[in-house]
Amino acid sequence: MQGVKGWVAMTDRSHMPQANLPNLLCYEELIAREDGDYEWPQFDEWTASGLCYTSGTTGNPEGRTLRQPFHRPARLCKRRSPT
Repeated sequence: MQGVKGWVAMTDRSHMPQANLPNLLCYEELIAREDGDYEWPQFDEWTASGLCYTSGTTGNPEGRTLRQPFHRPARLCKRRSPT
């Protein structure tokens, strides 16, 4: 695919698929390279936090950005649920 820099297999080295993909990377090896000292940036609550696409069943695939306030009710409901 044009423009794809690499593919990440979400596994460790011993379970890597035998795939003929250019730049196939191992997730666990990528994570192991990092030191864990990451300073999370501060964003306004309306900053896009995700992107979803439809499958195009109507003939016109569409993308929509998700923002934090969209997810907030689900998080609040989960917190109030009995354990």
